[in-house]
Amino acid sequence: MKPFKSLFPVFFFLNIAVVVHAASKPIFQVLYSNDTTHIPNCPSAYCPTPGTFKESALRASIDETAGCDVHMLQPGLGWVPWWRSEIVPMRRHVEFLKEMRFSPSAFDKWVLEGGDMIDVLIDEARQIGQKAFVSIRVNDVHHIYRGGVFEDEQQRMRMMSEFEFFAQNTDKLLGEGVSGNMKYAMDFGNAAVRAHKLKIIEEVCKNYDIDGLELDFLRHAVLFNPKRVTPKERAKILTAFVKEVRGYLDAHAKNGKYRYLCVRVPGWLGTHEQIGIDLAAMAQAGVDMFNLSGYYFTDMKMDIAGARKLVGPDKGLYAEIHFALAVGNPAKGDAWYMRRTTPAQIYTVAHMVYARGADGVSFFNFPYYRGTH
Repeated sequence: MKPFKSLFPVFFFLNIAVVVHAASKPIFQVLYSNDTTHIPNCPSAYCPTPGTFKESALRASIDETAGCDVHMLQPGLGWVPWWRSEIVPMRRHVEFLKEMRFSPSAFDKWVLEGGDMIDVLIDEARQIGQKAFVSIRVNDVHHIYRGGVFEDEQQRMRMMSEFEFFAQNTDKLLGEGVSGNMKYAMDFGNAAVRAHKLKIIEEVCKNYDIDGLELDFLRHAVLFNPKRVTPKERAKILTAFVKEVRGYLDAHAKNGKYRYLCVRVPGWLGTHEQIGIDLAAMAQAGVDMFNLSGYYFTDMKMDIAGARKLVGPDKGLYAEIHFALAVGNPAKGDAWYMRRTTPAQIYTVAHMVYARGADGVSFFNFPYYRGTH
């Protein structure tokens, strides 16, 4: 735990080193993303037993980030809400898992018993002076990993069916023309897939007094089959998707409160066309904050200056910093060895991105600094 805790002075250092912006622009400097799944996976003082989950641990995972301006909580992988949902009720989800002969996770059980991650986020974040953002993974595909090892197609599809919408809509997958197991991801070129995800997002905007919402387009970055949808069509679809979410945030805001919309996108502009990202169009559609990411590693080569030109001066622009900056250690023969990003490297990245036009930094996957059980 010591290496991780030693980084929190970084948050304070970065917070006081930045000029405050005008009221019309987000004034946040340090964003922190909490994937929640780290709680039972990473050793910590608040969850010493692997595989367990308690509300006290969720609260502690928020408290230890004091010093950041915004806490972005990911309450689930984007398909099964870890809150009190009427779109995907947890009771129905658990029944589905039993039908598939799967076991509910510790998170599922907690929600089934009345737990609500968004309620906890809002309460705890405000106690420590943070803005409460919910981060929604747009097309997370972690569920396909389990089934990808099976050669038999029917068995493979069954093992991937960790949520009911997938099991009932296998005709709406990306399919052939997409590399590897990504062909089993949901196809956002399909209107029914987008409509389902938008219902989940609208529920969050309607039922919770959040300060903002992030659309994570990098969990995962394959949303379209290139044989079915042209680059221009992809950008048009995702921009319309973003505009719809902007409308939800505004329509369901309490007492005229303004709520921020953020997008998590690649920091390399050359990859945007393939995904369907049009930064300038998204800025026009109502995105307030652009979180440029190296996907999984700290990257000092992201095109911050180019992104600033596209989004304009009045939008919040952030560069993501990760717990690691390299993978692999041939000397140990371990391909999954992660070289941690040092505090000095974090400070260096911050200075570089501020000089290139960023307004702040965001932290992603930092609990994994501790390692895993």
